Amino acid sequence: MLYVLGLLLLYPLSMLLPLDKVLATPSLNSELTFLKSDWLVFAGHFLLLDFIYYCKHRIDHRLRLFWRLHLVHHSDEYLDLSTSFRHHPFEIVVTYLVILGIASLLGVPLIVLVTYVSISAMFQPLQHLNVNFPTWFEHYLSFVFITPALHAVHHHHDARFTNSNYGNMFSFWDRLFATFRPPEANTRYGLEYFTQPEETRLSSMLSQPFRYLKK
Repeated sequence: MLYVLGLLLLYPLSMLLPLDKVLATPSLNSELTFLKSDWLVFAGHFLLLDFIYYCKHRIDHRLRLFWRLHLVHHSDEYLDLSTSFRHHPFEIVVTYLVILGIASLLGVPLIVLVTYVSISAMFQPLQHLNVNFPTWFEHYLSFVFITPALHAVHHHHDARFTNSNYGNMFSFWDRLFATFRPPEANTRYGLEYFTQPEETRLSSMLSQPFRYLKK
């Protein structure tokens, strides 16, 4: 429900800031031609978008104003598929504006942005599945991608673990910038606050950013 509310807020924004105008994309045909002929440039922009998401995610945890919105996602004490849709509507809007704004400034082609966002939308639910891969598979896969086990560490209730594994798709940003933590056993999810049963109500989750008083 939170995710749906966020999408409802995004709809009027998308009318005010249409992607094809903001990103100055000439036509779908030219975008498809670009995709076929400049795949290295496409890959570079794709990685750039993932790095932007990594940076935005770190900011979500570092700046109090952003954390107020992002903490709704982390207040879930049971990590599962539904967690991927547990975002405050205002956070969805802010993320949309930040990513779209930076992508526009850096000249990211629309076809790259649409492809990245589409893959990310499929990737996010998989990350929040409470599953464990075979050890050998996890070992190799986590060298490149943020696996469910790696993302589970990010949802640890202890801030020392929460402030790690920020990657959206790829894990090498965390390795490069020393924010990587290997999977943990017996992880407890959620936060040190907003732990009462009534915090799972929609009204409570919507008000959490405004009730957060932690210094």
